Formats: sequence, C-alpha cells, structure tokens
Amino acid sequence: MSHAILLVGGRWCKNARCVFQVSEFARQLNHIRSLHSTNCGRRALNMDVNQSPKIRINAERFFQMEKIGENVFRSTYLRPGSPRFPVVYGGLLFAQALAAAEETVSDEMRVHSMHSMFILAASITRPVDYFVKTLRDGRSFCSRAVDAKQDGTTVFMCQISFHLPEEAAVEHQIKMPSVPFPEECSELFDGIKRILSEADEGRYAIESYRKERLRDRLAERDNIEEPLFEMRPTNLEEFLAIRMAQKRSFVWVRSSQKLSDDPRIHRMMALYNTDSTLAGIALKAHQSQGFVPSQVLSLDHSAWLHRDDFRADDWMLYENSTAIAAGGRAFTEGRLWARDGRLVCSTTQECLIRSKTSKSNL
Repeated sequence: MSHAILLVGGRWCKNARCVFQVSEFARQLNHIRSLHSTNCGRRALNMDVNQSPKIRINAERFFQMEKIGENVFRSTYLRPGSPRFPVVYGGLLFAQALAAAEETVSDEMRVHSMHSMFILAASITRPVDYFVKTLRDGRSFCSRAVDAKQDGTTVFMCQISFHLPEEAAVEHQIKMPSVPFPEECSELFDGIKRILSEADEGRYAIESYRKERLRDRLAERDNIEEPLFEMRPTNLEEFLAIRMAQKRSFVWVRSSQKLSDDPRIHRMMALYNTDSTLAGIALKAHQSQGFVPSQVLSLDHSAWLHRDDFRADDWMLYENSTAIAAGGRAFTEGRLWARDGRLVCSTTQECLIRSKTSKSNL
C-alpha cells in the first residue's frame, strides 16, 4: 500500500506517519480530558484510563457510546487499523455498531449474527454517529439495522439479530484443530525482531524486499497507542509470508489488557479482532511467492456468535482460510475457538485485492 499524504499547514507532506502520530497524540489527550464530562448511554461502564508516555488506552472505552438522540449514538473514540492511514479500523466500526444496537434491546437478548458492508473510509479525526433502526421485536428474536454516518454520509451499514437464550434441541460441533499451544509460539512482533536480528547477523536467509516489509511492519508497531490484542501465530514464517504459505493459518489471540467481567465487553472485543487477519489470509500464499498488492480493502464482514461464555482476555485460536480469489475479490472464512476446544464464533469476509506491478495465479 502507498503511504498516506496529508495536507499540513497548507503544504503537502509525504511523511504522513510522523504528522499523523503527532496529531493523533494531541487528539487522544484532548479526548481523555473530555471523557469526564461525556454524557453516555444507559449501559455506560465505569472505567479508568491509565495514562503513560505511550498512552495506554483502556480498551473498554471504545464501546462507551454517547446518546445524542432517539436511537442515535456517537463515538469519538476511534483508532486506525494502521498508523500509515488515518481511517477508522473496520473491526471497530463492526463492534461499535453492536454497542449501539445493544443500547436498544433488553439485557436478556444476545447477539447471534451480524452482517455488514463497508461503504466508505471513515476519518479518525471526526466522530461517527450510529443510527439504530428497529426492524423487529419478537418474543425470541429482535433485529436491528445500524447506519454509521460521518458528516451525514453513510460509511458503514450493519444488520444485527438478537436471540433470547433457550435450551438447545440439538447440539454438535467439529473438533478444534490441533496446533501448538500459545506458550510454544512467539509473540508476533517479538518474532519479527528475532528474524530481523538473525538476518542482520547472517544467520537467517531472507530476501531484501521481504526484510524491508518486516521493518515496515515493525515500525507500525511503534504507534503511540498500545495494541488492543496480543497475537501469536502458530507458524510465524507462513503468517508473515516469508516462506511458502498455505491458504489456511492459525493465530492465538487475546486482549492485551485484563478486561472487566461484563460479557458484553468480551463479545465486542472478540468481534473487534475478527477483522484483523481475514483479508491477510487471502494474500499470504501469493505474497510468499513474490506477489505485491497495491490495494487491499475489506468489502463486507459477517459474524455468527455461537456462545456467550468466553473471555476475550483468555487465549483464543483464530483459524483463517480462503477458498477462492477471482475477479479481483477474495472470499475468506474464520473460526474463533476458545482454548478448551469450544467454537465461539464463525466469520466470513470478501475483500478487494489489486496490484499495479504483479499477478499471481496459484
């Protein structure tokens, strides 16, 4: 992807990463100061912000919505998917849509499916408003449509269905894949540092362009905000596409912070992270053979929550796979497993992939 270009002080600046970090630092500080006077919805949570030079963000703040009208909720607490591009991370829009919709249903109802479309990129510098429409309120099910707008323009749409928990008439489940335990796997960025160090010492053979790609990824890690999730791929080299990769990957994930006992937060955090790797699995096998994309965009995202009794701050295994890429689009699927083998969530996504320099056909 190309680096973002920002207009600063009337001049175009290509060194956007530095500019973005400074402006984002100021925005976060101002936002933290303003939180004390925020008028939040009926489900607002009591949470503290632990500030440090790296601005350690309390993850639960992202799902604290401000009610600004009848079934209209605002979020000014936004973050990008990458510090290179000051646009809102898609998984955050997905999870915040649920946070807004849950404000309009009874506490007994549980989300079981979400189907969304990404319409336009949303800037992190302006609030996003979530307009919730009631489609149906029944005894067992209720449905909501969420229209996320920025400056009056729709950027994201989502349909959400809730179900009143009931006793199961049938039960079955496939077996969780057998993979190394998280304690046996390297943390993603620790692994990148190790590979680069060994490459610099001549103990690890890697092409120069792959090394630069890893350095770029490591530089992204040096954001002023702490990552919300820790990731430990079961096969680091395949996950990074520096060795021949398969069209299936596994990564252990958990919140980098201890979360409260509110099950809503664990649902939202888990759904937040489901968007983080799905587009990537469509690329890994091709990138490991030298393919270089110029544009990768998530077009839609869907999730089905099968269970409610899990914690996002415990290790969960995220299994990603891709069955087809054709016509400029790739279809990907995900399964999120609790460590004890229970299938917690299933996901699907279609993404757009373009390249100006290469074509890959595996």
